[in-house]
Amino acid sequence: MAKYNRSKRVEALTLFDCGWSYSLIAKHVNVPLPTIKRWMRNAKRDRKQMLSGKRRANPGNPSSRRTEPPLTDRNRKKIVASIQQNPKRSLRKTARQLKVTSRLTVSKSTLSLIAASADLEPGHRARKPFLSPEDQERREAWAIAHKPDDWSSTVVVDELDVDLNGSPNLHNQVYWHKRGTPVPSIPTRKFPVSRHYFMACSARGAIDPIPIEPHPTSASYTQMLDSKFVPAVNRLFEGDYWRLYQDLAPWHTSGTTQSYCADHMPDFLTKDDTPPRSPDTSPQESINAEIQQAIADAEPSNAAELETAFFAAFRAATTQEKLSKLFASMPQRLQAVIDAKGKMTRY
Repeated sequence: MAKYNRSKRVEALTLFDCGWSYSLIAKHVNVPLPTIKRWMRNAKRDRKQMLSGKRRANPGNPSSRRTEPPLTDRNRKKIVASIQQNPKRSLRKTARQLKVTSRLTVSKSTLSLIAASADLEPGHRARKPFLSPEDQERREAWAIAHKPDDWSSTVVVDELDVDLNGSPNLHNQVYWHKRGTPVPSIPTRKFPVSRHYFMACSARGAIDPIPIEPHPTSASYTQMLDSKFVPAVNRLFEGDYWRLYQDLAPWHTSGTTQSYCADHMPDFLTKDDTPPRSPDTSPQESINAEIQQAIADAEPSNAAELETAFFAAFRAATTQEKLSKLFASMPQRLQAVIDAKGKMTRY
């Protein structure tokens, strides 16, 4: 007679499928850890043999007398097709759906093994701006026209928002952990302290971040350009030629801002000569992403820690070596846009 009844084995296997570790299962079902490891090892072997369509005859093994037949090739193809037809559905929901529509009782772990055998794996869906066919044509034409430009004399600007709840642009929060251990949550605050900065960089260096309001008007924006930005860039370039590259934010494209840039800057890309929804063509976006990632990793708890983390991340992201590499990569960035026929590229 077996020392432990079958219900304990079933309970242990169920907890293992839910992601529990061996030690936690052993404590929960009150079975020694070596026994739990042996049960799980045998279960993995039996599942592997079941998926391959082969099963070793062993009359002394209780699990060899199970009534459910192994999955046929037809059922395996049906499972793979169900996963491919609904790529955004979790394996748990897929198992539930298969049980209703096809009367197939398959565990989540078995679905995972079948998906892996069909070269399917989970991945993170990155968020990218939507581009209409007209936007794609404009992006491709712009990349072709400006790929030969000397980007070492271009100043790229953008606004950056940071707060205690982390970055709004970090869409893929990945945390690797051991099976059975909890994943820590990201603490958020109801009224988080936030800071808004005007950022500018070039191959020669970056100017100090300029605090601004979240959504400036064209009047306040041009006032900031006149009092802080233009003098700082003129000092950086020491009287040499430079060109402004900004996105199509409303305060960038207003008539007041466009007139000011034409009158007070050596050169700038007008709103008609700026690609729509193109963060992949802006080196400043790469710097902002690095800064936001560093702040999220630092997990500041108050305004002072937030500012300290921000300026430390800014100095680390705007070294001369990094800026030189970013602006030297502009021809490759634009070539990627051309190769993609104006569609969004990796950035």
